[in-house]
Amino acid sequence: MLACSAEAGLTTTALARHVPLLRRNIGAGDQVSLLSRCVGSDGLGSGDHVLMLTGQRLVVTRQSRLLGRVRLCLDAPVAAIENLRWSADPAGPGVELNFTVLEGPHATEPRRWHFWLPATHAKRVWRVDALLARAFRRPKATAGPAGKPRSQRVNPLLSPSGVFPVVPAPAFEEVFPSSPLRMDETVRLVRPLVAAVDVPHGHVPAPRSACASSEPRRPATLPPVPSPLPLGPAPKLAAA
Repeated sequence: MLACSAEAGLTTTALARHVPLLRRNIGAGDQVSLLSRCVGSDGLGSGDHVLMLTGQRLVVTRQSRLLGRVRLCLDAPVAAIENLRWSADPAGPGVELNFTVLEGPHATEPRRWHFWLPATHAKRVWRVDALLARAFRRPKATAGPAGKPRSQRVNPLLSPSGVFPVVPAPAFEEVFPSSPLRMDETVRLVRPLVAAVDVPHGHVPAPRSACASSEPRRPATLPPVPSPLPLGPAPKLAAA
């Protein structure tokens, strides 16, 4: 409850007045999931309301404006709540909550309740929306022992997802016939054999190309280089 009150941003004065009355309606094994300040259908004139949602009960307390007394406004089991609707408004920000519940064993007709749960920011709005969805929309998960065998599917021919059929082993060959080709007629992969050649010590042949031709390779012939021109005697300079 203290963690939920800190998340809701309730003041210390509000906690001191509402929490003692709220604790009386919590069972020994019950856990508080939502605690929020709310406004009733009568507006702020009806007083300050605090809504508490647990795993088993929904409790609302009200503090009067005139005398400041805190009284119990609503205490109903979660299973008795019907026609519950809520609308998250991030622009408000807040969540509008409406539901119908039969008050007490002597009540003849159910009563419709309207509450507005204000929030400080949009993240708080989606937080309250998720808590309400987990409490009223999602079924409760029951934990079983670890060694308990899993229950069998109603139709054994369906997969766990119910999309793909599971074909039994005797009918597998009829549904999916094998290939008409024999195994000996298929292409086989043959590994190349590596021959052991006795090479003399110190003599290693040069590697040959895999695409070498059978004809011997002719040596390349270079074109003849022309001889230099003969040089005559150097010219003599005339004396000045």
